[in-house]
Amino acid sequence: MHCTGTGPLTYQQALAACLVEGGIFLLLVLLGLHSKIIAAVPPCIKLATAGGIGVFLAVIGLQQGFGLGLLSVSGTTRFRGVEAATPYLCICPD
Repeated sequence: MHCTGTGPLTYQQALAACLVEGGIFLLLVLLGLHSKIIAAVPPCIKLATAGGIGVFLAVIGLQQGFGLGLLSVSGTTRFRGVEAATPYLCICPD
């Protein structure tokens, strides 16, 4: 699978958006607002965000075509397990 760059933005626009985001972050750090914003977020939200990102990365790593191939897309449940006959799961010698 390749990245074809067919999104709504050109790469120049995407790089400009990253530059603006970096400038905003730098401004927040220099003004001391970054630590105040972080302190205002409850610990349960911080843990839930970290857990959600971890599950998201795990799903990407387990998808067929992207990672190990243990999950495939299903119309009703969004994901389904791949059958045991899949070559990825075969650990016995031929």
